[in-house]
Amino acid sequence: MTYWPIGNTNLAECALPLVDFIEKLVPSGRITAQKYSGTDVGWSLRCAPLLAMHPGWALHTSGNIFGLTAPGWGLSWGWSPASNAFISQNLWDYYQFSIDIETLRHKIYPIIKEASLFWMSNLKKDGDALLAVPSLSPEHGPVTYATAYDQQLVWELFNFTACAIDELKQEEDYSLKAELIKQMRCLNPVEIGTFGQVMEWRGQPTDYDDMYDIEHRHVSQLVGLYPGTLIDRKTPEFLEAARVTLNRRGDGATGWSMGWKINFWARVFDGNRAHVLIQNLIKHNMAQNLFGLHALSAPRYSAFQIDANMGYTAGVAEMLIQSGTDYIDILPALPSAWPKGEVQGLKARGGHTVDICWDSDTVSIKIKTGRVCNNALTIYCQQFAGKDVSVMVNSEKHLFSFSNDFSIVFSAETDAEYHVICEGSFFF
Repeated sequence: MTYWPIGNTNLAECALPLVDFIEKLVPSGRITAQKYSGTDVGWSLRCAPLLAMHPGWALHTSGNIFGLTAPGWGLSWGWSPASNAFISQNLWDYYQFSIDIETLRHKIYPIIKEASLFWMSNLKKDGDALLAVPSLSPEHGPVTYATAYDQQLVWELFNFTACAIDELKQEEDYSLKAELIKQMRCLNPVEIGTFGQVMEWRGQPTDYDDMYDIEHRHVSQLVGLYPGTLIDRKTPEFLEAARVTLNRRGDGATGWSMGWKINFWARVFDGNRAHVLIQNLIKHNMAQNLFGLHALSAPRYSAFQIDANMGYTAGVAEMLIQSGTDYIDILPALPSAWPKGEVQGLKARGGHTVDICWDSDTVSIKIKTGRVCNNALTIYCQQFAGKDVSVMVNSEKHLFSFSNDFSIVFSAETDAEYHVICEGSFFF
């Protein structure tokens, strides 16, 4: 969570030490993969001959500068081989926000490729399905198989590894990409249960009849909503199931959990609920010096945990801007408590720098483009619904009307500046 805000708050360079740290974990992670999971070298031999001696690396809940990658001493919290995918998501996000192709080529891609090879070797076949076995929903429920948490993380890992192959034009790995896509189709990472919720455990549509903590601090079955990309506006059924899940979990929790929930509610486009979590976090889980707190038993009662602070920071930015490789979503989760405001220097995927200024009926956006895909840029903004919108290019005004999905598409170039403004609104 510490690295979640670095992309959208324009601090991508802060991820480079993390890249180096994970790179140094890989050698011991290979040993962990072989000792704890019996990693098969088959896929390495078929898809990547140079990696035949290194069939994949694994990481569990804890890691350190001395190369710790093995599970912790408590199974319920220590076993989590999908941590290699979880932490690799930060590396892929770094690339998407920075478009640092050389770091992707020489550092990030070898890391995520080997993480994918681990899972290609270790997923278990059950009919047409591929399952993570054994599997635990972090700190919650039984040792089982194919929890939503593991299945979603593996899906994300395979997806961004396949995307990296395209970005780098790694022709020698096109067969690996094809197999990644094939296996993604067998993961079934999101299942919807009896209550309309995202199921936490495979084959349990009632989540074990709620015998476990329905308001547990972890909401691990939504890792594909945030920080992942599996659940989004293109999957409305999943998005609604995520909303149901969040309502069932409730708004209470410890500090880091509230920080994560701010991001969840931002990703389902509910700014008012995200704002409730911000208030709860500050009121109940922050010290007077604004350090985020995690509840402990007596005599300590609580401890500083920076995840709450960083989760909050990422969440506020997510309320103001969200993005994919081909779109920017402006003010996607704006709460009614913020009727006017201004923010400068946010970052969108693709390396675009964005300033936003808004009040009750106008929005003005300044974009300095990074890399533009297909010579066009798509902007979403719910506040523009039913209004005429102009795009200023070199002092020339081009008028648009927003479509039913609150989007406009206009021609754009790399390293250029554009103003997107409501008709009659103001410049910066």
